[in-house]
Amino acid sequence: MRKIFAFVLVIYLSACSDNSTSLLEHKKPENTVIPPNTLDISIELPDYTITEDIITAPYKRSVEISLPSRTNEETLYALAEKIHSQSSIDVQRTFIGYRIVGDHENQAYWATTHYNPNLEVKILGESLSTYKKIKESKEPEGEMIGSWMVNWGYEYKMTIYKELDQFYIQKIFGDGSSSNEPYEWSETEQGLKLQDQGDKERGEYFLITPEKSLEFWSGNGNFYTAQKL
Repeated sequence: MRKIFAFVLVIYLSACSDNSTSLLEHKKPENTVIPPNTLDISIELPDYTITEDIITAPYKRSVEISLPSRTNEETLYALAEKIHSQSSIDVQRTFIGYRIVGDHENQAYWATTHYNPNLEVKILGESLSTYKKIKESKEPEGEMIGSWMVNWGYEYKMTIYKELDQFYIQKIFGDGSSSNEPYEWSETEQGLKLQDQGDKERGEYFLITPEKSLEFWSGNGNFYTAQKL
């Protein structure tokens, strides 16, 4: 009887050992990286245009994207995953930069989604909510000439208005700060020219065209045109 019991016990322990091995084989290793659950299937990706896509295999892929408007981090994450998956060439890193339609080609990206090698989403300019706050800020009193959104070095709303015979330029920034300065003006064949003392010293000025475009000028010509509101 003891021999039979011992034989059954050996078989039972062997079965348990095999089962434990099977479970361990299916268990994820401790260093498994689980990506964040941000790819919600309900996300509707915005229309976008790939303006540049350069692959330097096997090291990197550099992509530039044009977006119709600002969006949030979750959508950027989903968009990055789609763009990243479209390449059939394996590279170590992928760099994706985003500009908003109308942005100057020489200005910094509004946002980036770099795989370096893991995906990092960064909004470098004003967020969607802050941009809306700036855009909808209260207009100054006086005779309104126009308002424009400027994105040159940093983003702000620029409003030009007139009180009596004096022109003023108001600037409102994303952190809530603002400036309100008087400017000298003159009529030219190209439009209304505005300068302060600092502009004169640098050879720069603003020009409001008959079409109400706000152009930034220097000795090298028109280097930037703001977006009219």
